[in-house]
Amino acid sequence: MDTLIYFDDGLRLGPLCDLRPSFDLRTGALTTYERLTGQIGRGPDAMIVPTELAALTSESHNLPVNALPDATSYLMINGRLTRISFDLPAGINTALTDQTGSVIAARLDRRETEQLLRSGGRQLGDVAVRAVSDAPMLRKPWDVLEHADVNLEHDIQSLAERMTPLETEPSPRVTIVGDHPVLIGKNVTIHPHVVFDTTDGAICVDDHAEIRSMGVMVGPGYVGPHSVITNHAHIRGHMIIGPWCKVGGEVFQSVFQGYANKAHAGYLGNSYVGQWVNFGADTVTSNLKNTYGPVRMQVEPEGQPEETGRMYLGSIIGDHAKTAIATRLLTGTCVHTGAMIAVGGLPPKCVGPFTFLTDHGAACYDLDKFCEVAATVMGRRNVTLSPAMRQRLLELHAALA
Repeated sequence: MDTLIYFDDGLRLGPLCDLRPSFDLRTGALTTYERLTGQIGRGPDAMIVPTELAALTSESHNLPVNALPDATSYLMINGRLTRISFDLPAGINTALTDQTGSVIAARLDRRETEQLLRSGGRQLGDVAVRAVSDAPMLRKPWDVLEHADVNLEHDIQSLAERMTPLETEPSPRVTIVGDHPVLIGKNVTIHPHVVFDTTDGAICVDDHAEIRSMGVMVGPGYVGPHSVITNHAHIRGHMIIGPWCKVGGEVFQSVFQGYANKAHAGYLGNSYVGQWVNFGADTVTSNLKNTYGPVRMQVEPEGQPEETGRMYLGSIIGDHAKTAIATRLLTGTCVHTGAMIAVGGLPPKCVGPFTFLTDHGAACYDLDKFCEVAATVMGRRNVTLSPAMRQRLLELHAALA
């Protein structure tokens, strides 16, 4: 049997992978790591990631990181591949690439594997290559949203094996509209007068989650373990809410990586939300231009706006970012790791990492103060700001100098 390796080739995806490898992104109800492992039928034997992510990856996975196990053949899977939708390479020293030339998957001997890794996972040696035109690969940050709908439906099917269908008989506790199921994990709490609309797809509520009164949830959708949907929430349209989130207001076709708070009123549409993000009350995103034209997004503070090809695109929000009350985010906004937005007017469409933005201007968030706040926020979920995470945040902060 081949030694299985997930690798991150380091392609920049804005703030999405500042604090995690690409295969740990939530690209449906599951992370890519979880989905690929389920599809292949076993987990990886090792992982290859950019050096700056090695310590964090070692913390998250009890596996060798950036150390090639001793073997004669290796099955290499790119972490930007969100779902296996084709046959993997069958022969030794064969590979699949996408239309940009990126390696999707390869079955290689040790010499060719070492050559691939020396190139950062980007260049193949003397191997037979086949191009795949429609691989569900992440190439830009908004591709998380592009592939989320199909991935979500795939994931709900796999999760259904350990879920229990909610009874469909009307009761004071719950109303179910539609023919698709509402699937419930263990110790889920559903308060009275909740409406589940499964006309367009199933809804999955995972272990220990809580749906509070007067909420309306329109499928398909997923609520992760220990997450809370607050009173009067309206959550709809390929909603993906990771673990330990608190979500309220109106949310449409958005992905929460996990451990984020949007507890109050305000609209969030077609957006990705990183971990430890907190939205002030009445924060709203625009996800549609008034011209109904394609949205452009400036991913990097020093970069140029790029065409996304999407009519609907809200915000890409990195880990530990925060907004003050009544913040208004324009269509196609990118907010980087550790940014704080507290302006009365409209913030820029690209807010750089650790930017503390107020009506008095932009300043760099003091790192010691930032880490103090982060430790407090994480402690509320019984998570510790680890030395590896602190070091990675220091590196990101130092890069601003």
